[in-house]
Amino acid sequence: LLYSSEAQAQKARALVKPGKSLNEIASQLEPLNKNAINMGKVERANIFDNAAEAVFSLKAGETTQPLQSPFGWHIFQVTAVEPPSTAPFEEVRT
Repeated sequence: LLYSSEAQAQKARALVKPGKSLNEIASQLEPLNKNAINMGKVERANIFDNAAEAVFSLKAGETTQPLQSPFGWHIFQVTAVEPPSTAPFEEVRT
């Protein structure tokens, strides 16, 4: 979730409870990114630096505290953790 102020992000974070998705929270407190809440699979290199440590230290089902970026205040929730893997060259060759 992305909010323009820390106060809004803190209100949204206060609604986090086990089993409650960010989509449910977004319906109560509209985030700036209401049409793009699910980021799908994310690699560490594809997330802003000050969030990477917080996000990649979470277990499935956990949610970050509000984190600031130049875009606003973010709340991330991890739905699943996949171990890193390497695909054979034949699979990724274009």
